[in-house]
Amino acid sequence: MQYNNPHIRRKIIMKHYSKPDLKEKLIKEDFSHYSSQCVDELHIKWRFDNGIIKEVNWDGKGCAVFQSSTDIFLSKIINKNRKEILEIAQNYENMINQNGQKWLESLLGELVIFENVKKQLNRLNCANMISQAIIKELK
Repeated sequence: MQYNNPHIRRKIIMKHYSKPDLKEKLIKEDFSHYSSQCVDELHIKWRFDNGIIKEVNWDGKGCAVFQSSTDIFLSKIINKNRKEILEIAQNYENMINQNGQKWLESLLGELVIFENVKKQLNRLNCANMISQAIIKELK
């Protein structure tokens, strides 16, 4: 897929924002994370089996970048172990923060649509809220 096409990027973002795959009303969450800079709010419920994440759902509110990055990221980590999840999270953070660290596109899949999010600094925190929450919970 041509993830460098701005039209395709917008289409993917809007699909995961308007009809997210893993978002649902949660009765109880395993953890929550709140943005310190905007209204983005994240609640996650997940289930690990023998160290592998088998099920994950989320609820929350926020902008299209926050909600779509959360939905795509969580879809990417299903059937992964903690080490693999942290590797995806670190690669994602390296990509969006453009910190000079290498990252592997093959680990990120659709998440590469957020590669240029740093061009709009106000959206950087929206895009990396999910990775920061996951890293905090798994370390």
